[in-house]
Amino acid sequence: MKQWTKREVRTGGTVSPDSVQAEMTSSQGSIATLDRSQLPAACVDTDRLADYATHRIYEAIPFGSTTGEQEAVNDEDAPLNNFSGFTYQDHNSGWTTVATTTLSDFKGGHLFAEWSGNAYVYPANTQPRVAIRKSAPRYVRLRLVVAGRTLVESLGPASHEFFRVFGTGIFEQGDLSVLAQVRLTDQSYDDIIEEHSTNDPICQAHVYSMRFLAVGRWR
Repeated sequence: MKQWTKREVRTGGTVSPDSVQAEMTSSQGSIATLDRSQLPAACVDTDRLADYATHRIYEAIPFGSTTGEQEAVNDEDAPLNNFSGFTYQDHNSGWTTVATTTLSDFKGGHLFAEWSGNAYVYPANTQPRVAIRKSAPRYVRLRLVVAGRTLVESLGPASHEFFRVFGTGIFEQGDLSVLAQVRLTDQSYDDIIEEHSTNDPICQAHVYSMRFLAVGRWR
């Protein structure tokens, strides 16, 4: 390793700036030329290179069901040209879990989690029955809950579109439960909630083609 040059102290003498600069440049050059033989003992060994020694990846494609489509709220009374998804007759206006997974053997530390998919909002839901009122967006709010704590929450889509939410956090060691949850904008007094001729409930929202990814980092 590089050793600093020892100089004798001289009374009344001065230190040349160039000599100090040369010393620093030499030291930097030696750092750039380090090789494996100069690393500390046991810095890289079989234990550190074993599977899941430094990180672990979890994924679920599809997520929530065999097709990636949410099945938590499926109103079978909806018209055939609707999704069998969320209706105001079945939705309880709170957070609804649409998919779950478990991150097994989590060693404790930093976690990145991501949930993506497609969300549908009934287009006419933004147009109230009272024509003099302006259209108001209706959202599919989204959140990921890990080990009972909210990791990330999003206002979510307000039309038929793709979504992606992700977040990071520090979590304890052990198996971590993950909940993917959806919450619709609460119903107002003049929302269109059923078909006028048959009184069939109209699908207000749906989530499908869901995927999930998580990366745990230990070191």
